[in-house]
Amino acid sequence: MELWRLEHALEPVPMAGWLILKPLRHAESFAELTADEAAAFGPLLLRTTRAMTEVLSPAKVYVCLYAESASAPHIHFHLIPRSPDLAPERRGPAVFECMRQASEQGDQADLALVERMVGAIRGRIQQP
Repeated sequence: MELWRLEHALEPVPMAGWLILKPLRHAESFAELTADEAAAFGPLLLRTTRAMTEVLSPAKVYVCLYAESASAPHIHFHLIPRSPDLAPERRGPAVFECMRQASEQGDQADLALVERMVGAIRGRIQQP
């Protein structure tokens, strides 16, 4: 992971397990990645989404890249564990409504739960 950073979504924390994967170096498009960054991406994404699936038991793990935010124009991938009971109107790209709602209403995921989940995911990613 020396070329990539994996962290939990912060401010707001819309749901436990919503992770952000981003290159350590600033890049505004996937095409700007170096060959080494691109080569490391696939295996890291696979290990991370497998770990998320093992720990969180989501119906799906969304992997999203838009890089359109004025405050964060660099690439960063949202790895979003879509729970089986997420309302149909919040599925797919509409899952970002959860982030907007958390921001507006201050509805944050339980931080102790977030820490436990992140620790478990990290432990699985680091296994050989």
